[in-house]
Amino acid sequence: MKMRSIFTRNPAERLPLTVAFAKWYWRYGPRRGRKLLANAICSRLPRDAETTVLLQPGGVKAIIGLSDPMSMYPLAYGEMPEKCYAALIGKYLQPGNICIDVGASFGYYTLTNADAVKHGGRIICFEPQPSIAKRLQRSVLLNGFEHVTVQQIAIGSAAGTIRLHCPINHMSGIATVCCENP
Repeated sequence: MKMRSIFTRNPAERLPLTVAFAKWYWRYGPRRGRKLLANAICSRLPRDAETTVLLQPGGVKAIIGLSDPMSMYPLAYGEMPEKCYAALIGKYLQPGNICIDVGASFGYYTLTNADAVKHGGRIICFEPQPSIAKRLQRSVLLNGFEHVTVQQIAIGSAAGTIRLHCPINHMSGIATVCCENP
């Protein structure tokens, strides 16, 4: 029988085991130190490393980047701090409504409220960062939400072209806009 070491130097081979351990620790380990552990693990993973997390018990899944602290929140703590806002929005959404999510990031509001407008409604989400928008599009496909549209554009007060400066580690929520046109 051929055995493979878990202490391989290749990060791609180590990723599934690392993510499995992280998920287990964040679920059953002590709450204290989770953020520190998350940062330590993520700093050793490839920049494009990702995993799938459950955003609601028995519900929707999101593909998150493991190098993005904002996306790591549901993995590290089991929920988002804005859970009450998502529930409030969902309370007012009905089948047939159109919902717009500007600056969608990894799609927390989009994905958690997609079922509320499902029959005859739509959700249009805007995320200008290319890597984040692609990941969100894959999350939408993973959940089978045909009524959700992801637009990789920025929303502003006037039409035009801007230069978007994205952080090298693809962190959501901290891209900046250059005032000059490209």
